[in-house]
Amino acid sequence: MWLRRVFSIVLYVTLVGLSVLPAFAVHRQRVLLEGFTQWNCSPCAAWNPQERAILTAMTRDTVIAIKFHGWWPGSNNDAFYLWNTAENTQRINYYGVNWVPWVMIDGILDLRNVNANTLRAYIRQRNTTASPCTISLSAQPSGATSVHFGGSVTAESDMSGSNYRLYVALISNLITYGSPPGSNGETQFPDPFRDMWPNANVGQAFTIGAGQTYNFEGTLNRDASWDPSNLSVVAFVQNSTSREVLQAMWAVVSSGTVTLTSPNGGESWNTGDVNNITWTSANLPENVRIEIDRNFQSGNWETIIWSTANTGSYPWTVTSPATTTARVRVSGSVQNSVSDTSNSNFSISGRSISVLSPNGGEIWMIGELHDVTWSSQNVPGNVNIEVNRSFPGGTWQPLVSGTPNDGLYSWTVSGDPAGFARVRITSVSYPFATDNSNADFAISINQPAAIFHDPLDDQDIAPFVVTALILEDSPSFTPQFFYRPSGAGSYDSLMLVATVNLDEFSATVGPLAIGDYEYFIRVRDSGGLTSSTSAFDFTVAPSCQSEQPYDDGVAEASNWADLTDYRWAVKFNSGGNPFVLCGARISISAINPNADHTSIQVQVLEADGAGLPGTLIAEKTVGS
Repeated sequence: MWLRRVFSIVLYVTLVGLSVLPAFAVHRQRVLLEGFTQWNCSPCAAWNPQERAILTAMTRDTVIAIKFHGWWPGSNNDAFYLWNTAENTQRINYYGVNWVPWVMIDGILDLRNVNANTLRAYIRQRNTTASPCTISLSAQPSGATSVHFGGSVTAESDMSGSNYRLYVALISNLITYGSPPGSNGETQFPDPFRDMWPNANVGQAFTIGAGQTYNFEGTLNRDASWDPSNLSVVAFVQNSTSREVLQAMWAVVSSGTVTLTSPNGGESWNTGDVNNITWTSANLPENVRIEIDRNFQSGNWETIIWSTANTGSYPWTVTSPATTTARVRVSGSVQNSVSDTSNSNFSISGRSISVLSPNGGEIWMIGELHDVTWSSQNVPGNVNIEVNRSFPGGTWQPLVSGTPNDGLYSWTVSGDPAGFARVRITSVSYPFATDNSNADFAISINQPAAIFHDPLDDQDIAPFVVTALILEDSPSFTPQFFYRPSGAGSYDSLMLVATVNLDEFSATVGPLAIGDYEYFIRVRDSGGLTSSTSAFDFTVAPSCQSEQPYDDGVAEASNWADLTDYRWAVKFNSGGNPFVLCGARISISAINPNADHTSIQVQVLEADGAGLPGTLIAEKTVGS
């Protein structure tokens, strides 16, 4: 044995088969062998071939080795030590190694007195020892002088203490020289250590509970002359107190590939459908990330799933918005540069429903038949129709379930009255395809129309206009003017039509023959309810043959008052000639109109009142 000279007294205790673990359930993935050697060490030249034979027979499916090179014995010229003196030294000091060859199995089985049978027994023992976690790992070249790695530690049992450490090491698989580089005659050096993340002694602390996962990634240094295919990465979890390695895993450094196969261009997918995104891969022992750009190439990549198993297929429930310029990208979740994108654009068509009626402002009467109408796009199958009578609160009540999606459903309006009602239509097969009324509509109990009408005055033998103010809650109704000569058996009728004024309707009547007439106005709504005015009468007679101006120069031409009981007299003077008063024209101008409308009472009086109106001859109330 070649001793390392130290200037302190160290007590070494060899642990043989001593391992105290909680009741873990995960099988050991790999046993970790950490060997310490040097190419000027003669005993190392004798031991290393035996060790290599055992490891080759057991394969890396059982045990993975990392060989650290020291700075003694002989000349301090070992190239493996010199390439990374700091971390080789850290690991040697971590275990207190003071001679070579020296072997540590999972950090706790000390084989300083190297022996083939004991090594084999130690590896077998540790291979059957359970672990609290599993490790996934992948690695690939990153530029000319680094290796990128990534993976995860998943806890089977609680690992929330403060003494769990993660280490990731880079090793060469086998280095062969044409002639011995050192003095011990060795030309082949398996598994030499190259670099460690984050360091070789303290490690990366982490803490996770049972069922949780700790994700990690980083880079390791390499020489540009090294062949990446001759490199491997080893990750292991170690207890910083007991030095026990709890789990280990390794991965080759490979340049993986992935090829997207669907959607690869030209497909037309519909939102809500489940379509398989498919791909193939090589040398990519890791999960993949799937993304979509809906406006390739000027859009942004949206994540479909951050990490999913690299099985070659992922069922995606297609989401909106719709597009004709979509592409999908599949990448390694660790090796982000290993990626492939759809060769050309594919389209995503939306599935949508739009309520057309009732869409806001309608008044639907209970008992009336109304059409609920809608439009849809790419929504096969049936729809459900609901009503909410107190939107946005209230509850959605079904009108009909599973009716054909033909854009029309005739509803005999039922249920309670409502002032804030809305209708919602939803696809049975694609529930995300739904829409409700844009604004509130009303559901009302039908009431007869209210009719406001100023009775007709006497009429000339000429066409005249009848007007009425009609307030009706039904969206459709029929207003009519019924008239007949007084005492006749049947009525004639005319339709009243809407004028430019709100709620006002009118009809043009005549000219009628001279005589007395009676009439009324009736309104029938779409629910069959009718309302009518009282019966009124009017007379049709010739107009006066001549007219005199009303003003004799004494009375005012106009006057104004805001009183409801205002009296105003105008004196007519025949100029000394006898005359017959057959009619009068009176004009009222509402200079300042308000809501207080009253009729006017017109009186004709003798001018025998000593300067005031005298004896009443006739009177009539007209207007409003």
